[in-house]
Amino acid sequence: AILAGLVFPGWGVVFAFMIELLFRPVFPCTDETFDQDIIKWTELTNFNVFEGYDTCQGYIDGNADAIKTLSYNVSWGWLGLIASTMIGNVLLFYGFGSATERMNKRVRDTIFTALMRQDIGYYDTHSVGKLSTQIEDDA
Repeated sequence: AILAGLVFPGWGVVFAFMIELLFRPVFPCTDETFDQDIIKWTELTNFNVFEGYDTCQGYIDGNADAIKTLSYNVSWGWLGLIASTMIGNVLLFYGFGSATERMNKRVRDTIFTALMRQDIGYYDTHSVGKLSTQIEDDA
């Protein structure tokens, strides 16, 4: 049940990374006007988006690598959620199914024991078919 229940918070985490991936800005620049691009985009965004890069091509390659890595991580996140869902639901249904069967067996055993303790005259007024149907409906 824990694995099956972790799916929904996991969706939130994976969707957050997907939003980050899909809305990641890559600002246009050229190697010839790289210095002017730094000034222009720093004034528009209030921070230096090209910080740590010496050339425009380095900036584009760095962003491409970051986007590629993030897309792989999102894919692994989805695969982990799929596996968690499948394993969790199989275990969940198996656990609840076996618990239901054990409880059903206990109830039927208790009813059978109670019927075996009845006097013979009880079965003259109650037919076996009616008792079997009642046991089947109740348990």
